[in-house]
Amino acid sequence: MKTDFVVQKPCPSQDRSFAGTLQQIAAEQKWARMSVAVAYSSVAGITRAHDLVSSANPDICFRWLLGVDDYFTQPGAIEFCALQSKESVRIYRSSKKTLRFHPKIYLFEGSAQNGRAALIVGSTNLTASAMERNCEAYAIIRTAKKARRNELVCLYESLWNLGISPSEKFMTKYKGNYRRQANERLFPNGDEAVRRKGSKQQAILESDQAETSPEAAKVCWIEVGKNTAKGRELEFKAEQARYFGLKSQGGMPEHRTFLVSNRTKVKLRLKYQANNMWRLQFTPDVPEFKAGLRPLAANGRLGRSPYVAIFTRIKENDEFRLSFARVNSEKDLAIRSRSMSIGTLGRTTAREYGWY
Repeated sequence: MKTDFVVQKPCPSQDRSFAGTLQQIAAEQKWARMSVAVAYSSVAGITRAHDLVSSANPDICFRWLLGVDDYFTQPGAIEFCALQSKESVRIYRSSKKTLRFHPKIYLFEGSAQNGRAALIVGSTNLTASAMERNCEAYAIIRTAKKARRNELVCLYESLWNLGISPSEKFMTKYKGNYRRQANERLFPNGDEAVRRKGSKQQAILESDQAETSPEAAKVCWIEVGKNTAKGRELEFKAEQARYFGLKSQGGMPEHRTFLVSNRTKVKLRLKYQANNMWRLQFTPDVPEFKAGLRPLAANGRLGRSPYVAIFTRIKENDEFRLSFARVNSEKDLAIRSRSMSIGTLGRTTAREYGWY
């Protein structure tokens, strides 16, 4: 076995961060499975870890054992894991109020044939702050021997067997208790300063305030603004692509079905751009686009659109309702307020967006 010790200093560079370590190990070889056991997890932390690992290992399987003591783990983090596979997520609650579930273990497993494994154990929870900003310390243990690999797998299994599947009844109760603990929650403390740090841009999944992943959201929205191609396309943030079942890091063009305001269903194309944004390409079958989403200014140029585009999920990743509301209208203010209440209000350089 080879063991490395790492100290993550506050606000490290990417290559010195825990996120950088996950990315490095993920790229070392083709892993068959990643198993995680952590005390606290957030939507931002769990989606970041998932993306870093699956980008290098598209066929990898995940197991997530998440602690729910003190209502620090966000319900949205549990829901994100369950959306991938209900069998891959378990929760653990200590049987006594004086005890806490407190491990932080990340296990990479090679196939049964190659015998390789890598285990990270230390102080790092599965949150955005822990992965990139906090002061953390951890050890990385690597082995290429089957016997040692099996020892590490057994170590994780001993924890995994303590967990139970989160039932619908449990999730309903947990969500209510989580909301009631809002003023005592761990993640927002100090995190708001990170999101407002003098930047006009604010990505939602960079903050542990985000309580719902786009994959689990029912509604997703963005200001049209000065959308590209003279109003023919709507450009949106890569993290919003997850709402449509697309990869935030890009991919080939895909089509989705949209129910538009005249009650017809329209297939529209989504394509990834080199600027790390996705674009939805409108057609005249969208009544609002045909009427004009951007006003014509006196100088003959198209001005800023007064609309916000709103998408409502009808069928998972396949069908969505597309509607538009005027910026600062009652409906617009309501969706912004809803997103703000669960930490999913973001902004580009010139537009706001969100989901819930």
